[in-house]
Order: sequence, then C-alpha cells, then structure tokens
Amino acid sequence: FRRARASVFCLDVTDAASHTLEEGLIQVAADTGGFFARTNQFPGLAMQRLGRALTGRYEIAFVTPDLPRGEHAIRVELVGRKGQVLHRLAYRD
Repeated sequence: FRRARASVFCLDVTDAASHTLEEGLIQVAADTGGFFARTNQFPGLAMQRLGRALTGRYEIAFVTPDLPRGEHAIRVELVGRKGQVLHRLAYRD
C-alpha cells in the first residue's frame, strides 16, 4: 500500500457487532489514510461518507525535517476551516 500510495476504505458488511478481522481492517485503513465503517445498521451513512471522501482530493508537499532515516509520524490539521483530513499516519524515507 505504501508504494502504491493508495488509501484503503473498509466497509464492513458483516451483521455482527465485531469480529476477529476488524482490528486489522481498522489498522490498514488508518495507516493508509482511509477509514473503516460498519454498514449493518446505517448503510446509507457509510456510503455517503465514502462518497464524500472520494470526491475530495488534495496533495500536500512538505520539506522533510533533518531527522535520521526511518518512519516518522505525520499530523495534518485544517486552519480556519471545519472538516476532517484523511491522511497517512506516517511516512518512511
């Protein structure tokens, strides 16, 4: 996923409150800048959220700080605007 720079959106269609694969799906979605959503109670809401996530696109460029090579955390915030930014949690150089 890192090499492809692809975000993963996991829509859980199981009719269960939770299951054994859930944590892994949540983690891969978060790691790639996507999200995990259940569809068993409010499927329309999950689809609307996915639609909104896919219609917006942005590209952020930043100068990497002078740190040793490896994995580094990323934090992105909106200034002067409401909303949620979906982004990777870390980058590797």
